[in-house]
Amino acid sequence: LLSKQPNAGEPTVGLRHQKNTSSDVDALAVLQAGAAEASAEAYASRPTVNLFKELKSTEYDAKMKEAKWSEKAAALDILLSCGGKQPFKLEQPSGNVNYNVLISDLKRLLDHTHFAVKSKSLNALAMLAEGVGEKLFPNLRPLLLQIIGLSKDKKLTAPTQNCINKLFGNVI
Repeated sequence: LLSKQPNAGEPTVGLRHQKNTSSDVDALAVLQAGAAEASAEAYASRPTVNLFKELKSTEYDAKMKEAKWSEKAAALDILLSCGGKQPFKLEQPSGNVNYNVLISDLKRLLDHTHFAVKSKSLNALAMLAEGVGEKLFPNLRPLLLQIIGLSKDKKLTAPTQNCINKLFGNVI
């Protein structure tokens, strides 16, 4: 049989696991690039959120003044919900938008005795870091050692890691 066909071609039928899958990888890369581009476009077209304007219409201030930890945790939940959807897009600091008071309140809550309050305040700081970005560097940099110190508590490890990732990814 080989003497009749000395230049035999490749078999046209083969096993699926032996086929070249580079086209599948290329198609996956194109789909991932398209999804990333679509999400970036949706983020760019989304309006910025004025956090303080949103908080005025809630009971955030009243709950923050309460002594119970559950009320403070509820107030921080309100703060996180007012930030909008992730990835957060908050209004940049200006004359009428000043995050210093909010950051100082969150800093005080990092010293609270209950882990839920600490966890939610770390999430709120992460939201600010992601939503505002580099303009909060002078305000958030002094908190870095305090945030790293909270990672000793195993209940706060995940929120601490999230907060540090947002700080280093968006602020520092």
